[in-house]
Amino acid sequence: MFFAGHSNAADFYCPRYEFVYNNNKDTIKEDIKKILSALRLASFDVDEDHLWGLEIPFRTLVPTPTLIAHDLSKNLGKELASDWASKTYAEFVKLKNQHLAK
Repeated sequence: MFFAGHSNAADFYCPRYEFVYNNNKDTIKEDIKKILSALRLASFDVDEDHLWGLEIPFRTLVPTPTLIAHDLSKNLGKELASDWASKTYAEFVKLKNQHLAK
């Protein structure tokens, strides 16, 4: 399981990462090296998507794959909501027309 949060710093909120897993205690050091290597290779971007509504805007540094996954899931959510709304409206019109035809 992976959690990305942030903690306060001077200019940026630096990401905080928590990893929970069931694994052999002998491999923890190696697992930590792999995680840090992956974060280093992933590169970081500034998350500006969550700045609205804040009195004091701040910037959060987030791994690029996390931002990409966030954007993809947000776009998919919009598409699913739009599809659901259009199907619901079409069903409503169909039922209304059936009712009026009686």
